[in-house]
Amino acid sequence: MRILMISHAADRTGAPISALQLAREMISLGHELTIILRRDGELGEAYRETAPTHIWRDSPQFDLSDGLSTALRFDPLLAIKCVRSPDRPYCLGRQDRQRTTRLRQEIRNWKPDIIYANTTHCGDVVDELDLDTPIVTHVREMGPTIRALDARRLKSTMNKTDMFLCASRSVMKDLSQDFSVPDAKLRVEPPAVKITPEQMAVADAARGDVNDDLKLGDPDTLIIGAGSLIPRKGPDLFVEAAKTALDRHDGAGRLVFAWLGDGEMMQNLKHTVHEAGIESDVLFPGVKARPYAYFRRASAVLITSREDPYPRVAIEAGMLGVPVLAFADGGGAADLVRNYEAGHLIADFDAKAMGRDVSALVTASRTVDENLSKRVSRGHNPSASASRIVALFESVASTAHQTEPHKKATKP
Repeated sequence: MRILMISHAADRTGAPISALQLAREMISLGHELTIILRRDGELGEAYRETAPTHIWRDSPQFDLSDGLSTALRFDPLLAIKCVRSPDRPYCLGRQDRQRTTRLRQEIRNWKPDIIYANTTHCGDVVDELDLDTPIVTHVREMGPTIRALDARRLKSTMNKTDMFLCASRSVMKDLSQDFSVPDAKLRVEPPAVKITPEQMAVADAARGDVNDDLKLGDPDTLIIGAGSLIPRKGPDLFVEAAKTALDRHDGAGRLVFAWLGDGEMMQNLKHTVHEAGIESDVLFPGVKARPYAYFRRASAVLITSREDPYPRVAIEAGMLGVPVLAFADGGGAADLVRNYEAGHLIADFDAKAMGRDVSALVTASRTVDENLSKRVSRGHNPSASASRIVALFESVASTAHQTEPHKKATKP
C-alpha cells in the first residue's frame, strides 16, 4: 500500500514521535511511504532516514507580491494576515509555492492509496495538495484546541477526512458532540509507545544520577510531573497538589516533587514555591535528555492536565511501571487508569484531593510495578497499532474505490 503521511511538525513532542514510530512500523510491514512535514525540526533527520521526506514550509520569505498572490488565491483578509505573520497556514511565499507545486505533481504521479494526517493541524497541506485520495486523520487534540484552529484549516479537516482516528474516548466524545462527526467515521486508536529492555536497563542504572541531580537520599520519595509548562498541562495544579501532600507527609525520608520540562510558566511557578517556602521540595529541573531514569526512580507520576487527549507521559509512566494520578475529566489519561488499573483518578480537577491521594498511593520503599508495565505495554504496542491502522486504511481505500468518483478536493 502507498501511504502519504503528513506530520504537522518534526519537534520532539508526542504527535511527531508517534508518527515517526508508526512510519517505521508500516515500512516493516511492507508498505511504501512518502512523508510531508509541515515544518522541519529536531526529528527531521530521523524522518528522512525512515522514508522519502519533504518539507512543506521551508522559506520564511513572504513579500508584498506574495501577499497579492495570496489575495487572488484566497481573499484579501488572509493576505493581510500573511504579510503580518508569514508563518500562518496557507501563507506560502514564492519559493515555497514553486517547491510545493513540484511536490504536488510528484505526489500525484506517485498515486498514494491513502493520506494519513497525524493531527487536525494538517488541513492546509491537504488543501494545497488537492488530491482525490481518501484521508484518515489521527486526532490528538481535544475540542478546545480543535476549535482554536483557523476556520479555513478546520473546515478542510472536518469536511475532507473520511475516517477519524481518536487518541482517546475523550477525543471521540468531543468530535461527536462538538463537531457532529458521525459515529461511523470515528475509531479510537491510542498513541503507541515503544520502550526497549535496553532503555529500561539504562534508566535503572541511572537512578543514582537522578539522586545526585535532585539531591535525593535513598529513603526519599520522588513524585514526577512532566511536559511543557503551559496552563493546559496544569503545572500550577501540580504545585497545589504538592503543597497538600507535603503538609500531610510524615513518612520516612523527604517527599520531593519534580516537574521535568520548560515553558512560559517557569518563573511564576518558581516564585510560587519560593513564597510558600517549599522550593527545596518542589523542583523544576528543566528538560531532561533521559527522563526514563527519573520515572523509574519515582513513586508516582501526576498528570495534572486540564485538557490532554492522551498524554504520552502517562503511557510512558505506565510502561515504566509507575502508577499515575490524573483528573477524571482531563482527557485520555483517564482511559489509561481505567483500562489498565494504572493508578487513581481524581474528580473535579481537585488538586488538593490529588495531594491527599499521593500518600495513599505511594511509599518511600515502593518497587516498580512490572505487572503494570506489561499491561500498558501490551495495550500500546506500536506493531499491533500499525497493523490495526493499516487494516483501517485498506478498508477506507476500498470503500472509496467502490464509490468512485471519490469526493473532489475543493479549494478553500
